[in-house]
Amino acid sequence: MADKPTTAQQAKGCGCLIALLFVFWIVGKSCSDTSASGRSSAAIVACEYAVSARLRAPATADYPFDISRGLVITGDSFVLTSYVDAQNGFGAQLRTRFICTGNFSGDSVSSLPSVVLE
Repeated sequence: MADKPTTAQQAKGCGCLIALLFVFWIVGKSCSDTSASGRSSAAIVACEYAVSARLRAPATADYPFDISRGLVITGDSFVLTSYVDAQNGFGAQLRTRFICTGNFSGDSVSSLPSVVLE
């Protein structure tokens, strides 16, 4: 005949179950965050490409480290407001603000975003 588990054993089993559920919750949350992070990265890369294509000296383009702060994603569209430091036709370093808008198709950008240089 099997012995009934003691109260201490039951508490230990419940603690392990709670810890396991917590781990599954964290893993699920990080997977959904990865998808959002992938969309953010795709939008930023597409905007940097579109902005660089409009510059006189794209090789000199320097985007801010925290460019993602200017990114707003709403549903399947995004708007990135930021700046780029790059040389003009005379070699002078200038800061140019820009607004980049585009749409997602799944987790990738559907087409080249539109850019307005200010």
